[in-house]
Amino acid sequence: YRAASMSIFVGLAALSTMLVSFSSIVLVPVASVTFGKVLTVIMLLAGWCIGGIVAYFIGRAVGPPIIKRFFDVEKMHEYQDVMFDGKAGFGLILLARLVLPSEVPGYLFGAGGYHFGRYLIATITAETPYAIAVVYFFDAIIDKDMLVVIIGAGIWTILASLTAYLAWRQIRQPR
Repeated sequence: YRAASMSIFVGLAALSTMLVSFSSIVLVPVASVTFGKVLTVIMLLAGWCIGGIVAYFIGRAVGPPIIKRFFDVEKMHEYQDVMFDGKAGFGLILLARLVLPSEVPGYLFGAGGYHFGRYLIATITAETPYAIAVVYFFDAIIDKDMLVVIIGAGIWTILASLTAYLAWRQIRQPR
């Protein structure tokens, strides 16, 4: 039963990165108590990465025809070049993975044809601290350790602000 429970948790975590209205995060406290914090972090990270990979390939398969139908393709390519090429490109992708809702980047970067290897590295790099934070922040909330919760919220706010600033700077940079 333990292996089945673990597989279900990983599967639900994967689905939560693909579906807007579904979140597996409410299961984290139960998983943490059942499997321990470290294993919960590993399973959460595995599920989120699997879901991100599936979302990327779905975006890659169905995104371009949708983009061609509803958007000016040349403008989209120009936007991609401005946002994701050059020195700031990978950093911006990484920050976007950190601050955007988890179900958005996989489809977006897949549809845009962003390099899969870079997307995967950014996903793993961004999701690892988030998985650790989620597991340990839930414990902090249960233990009523509001200092940890406030610090986590502050870190997220700083990262979101940095992402917005880098996107703005990248768009304003003369070509």
